[in-house]
Amino acid sequence: MTLRGGCLCGAVRYTLHDPAEGVVACHCSQCRRWSGHVWAAILPRSLYIRGEPKWYRASDIARRGF
Repeated sequence: MTLRGGCLCGAVRYTLHDPAEGVVACHCSQCRRWSGHVWAAILPRSLYIRGEPKWYRASDIARRGF
């Protein structure tokens, strides 16, 4: 399975060739405020990113990229 996506403006694109396993969902107020709903993520073994995401430290244990 290949997953592809990116940001709305198209400056950053990603491709993932691994299966989307180990999905983690967060319901905290910060994730809900940021996304408008529950936030889900995976930690892929390999991920190709084209472009340069901007990262900031959202908490002691998390970074957010956009």
